[in-house]
Order: sequence, then C-alpha cells, then structure tokens
Amino acid sequence: TIVEPIIAKPVPCSIERQNRTVEIDYNKRPIIGIGLPKSGTTSLHAYFQTIHPAIRSGHQQIEDVCSPKLFPIPPIKTDNPNVTWSKVTHIDPAFGRHNRCAFAYYIQKAVADGKKPLEYLIKRGFNAFAQLDQITYEHPRFPQIDLIDTFLDAYPDAFYIHHIRNVSRHVSSIARWGAMAERIRLSGVMNREGRKTDPSQTVEQALADWILWHREYVREKFMQRPGVHYIEVDLEAAEEMASSTISVFVGARCIHHVEQKNHNAGFKYKNH
Repeated sequence: TIVEPIIAKPVPCSIERQNRTVEIDYNKRPIIGIGLPKSGTTSLHAYFQTIHPAIRSGHQQIEDVCSPKLFPIPPIKTDNPNVTWSKVTHIDPAFGRHNRCAFAYYIQKAVADGKKPLEYLIKRGFNAFAQLDQITYEHPRFPQIDLIDTFLDAYPDAFYIHHIRNVSRHVSSIARWGAMAERIRLSGVMNREGRKTDPSQTVEQALADWILWHREYVREKFMQRPGVHYIEVDLEAAEEMASSTISVFVGARCIHHVEQKNHNAGFKYKNH
C-alpha cells in the first residue's frame, strides 16, 4: 500500500420514515461531486463538513506532503480510448509549493494498481469529494470527465452530485481565477469525446460551450444508468435550500418524529 490507512468507524445515520430504518456507510457509498471547477466546489465542501459527522469531506487535495511511495505513478487508460493519463514521475510544482497532494494522483495510482479509483483516498479518511480535477500545467486531470464510467462501475451505489451554476457567472469566475482558463485550454479537456473547439471563438465563448457540453454529457451518462443516485444542484440559485437538499439526498439528515400541535383540531399529531 502507498499510505497508512486512517481507520474511522462508520457513524450510521438512521432515517425513520414509515417505520423503516436506513443505515449508510459512506466509505462503501461515497459522495462524489462531478461538477466542473468554479461551479460551487467550495460551498459543496462546506456543506459536506456540516451535515453529518460520518461524512468526511475533501476538496481537490490532501493538505500534506505527497508520500514518496506514491511516485512514479504509472500511466492509465481512461474511458476514452484516445485519452491516456501519462506517467507521473514527481509531484507537480504547483502542489509541491504548498505541501498539497492532489486527489488526482491517488485516483490515478489506484486505477493503475487495479483498485477502485477512490480506494487510497478512502483509506486516508475521506468519503465525500467536492472536487476531483487537477488543472495544473504539468498534469491536468479531469476524473469527472475521463473516468466517469470507471467511477460508475466501481461505485454504482454512490451518491453523485452534479453541481452547476449560471453559465455566464461560471465563465466569469473561471476567467478571474488567474490562469485557470489557459490551463483548461492547454489541458485538452475541452476537446474530449470528439469535440473540436472553434478557433474563431473568444475564450469566454469556448468556455461557455464546454460547460454546456459537459452538462449534457453528464446527464446522458446517468440516463444510461437508471437507478444510480444522481442529483443536479445549482448551488448559487438555491443557496438557502442547497444544504438541506443535499443532506436529504445523501441520507445524512436524520429525520425523527416531531410532535406538533394542531390548534384547530385541538390535538397533537406526529409529522413524519
């Protein structure tokens, strides 16, 4: 193994509805954010940290030095036969400067070792993932595009959250975030699945088209997998409801019988 596992006892959340109890082990049924960068990943991470103690969230990277045992990471074939994640020989400088280790490293290593994509990250104590991509210059990685079928095969019972936002504001947020737009362009991810970017478009237009393409791409993937737990949430438009919506979706909000008084009828009834 490449890391020392952090053993955390699952904290089951019992949901009482119509006398039925559901217990959820999030290590076996992880919560996976599959939205694009700057689409509310920080908010999603914050929600995960507050809705239930059994949910242990991570946001794009682990805040410690990458283990030397992690490298070199072998190349892997992705879901797309034309896309290979190249060998990673060392930590990307963009992460090394800040003592961070990208989730994408652990995902690639796990797949290369014939394990489930999140296995090493779950051993590190995470079971909810607000952002999977890594968009540095050296090793850009977009698991939520390149490995979505791999994730669905490995975790058919997981909770998948597709977080979106208004396209214009999404594009503006990417454009304002340093060189992110350029890194996305250079990564080649905008040309996945046979897409071709139009060289006559502005960067903003190209990003908007890519964002809209990604929404339809994800929707189509999940339409092909009936029964998979999938939700699409605009975290910006539904800010006040987002946490409740997500917590109920993942079964993390324990719902108990609540005594309420019906003043008109003059008796108490139980609201489920």
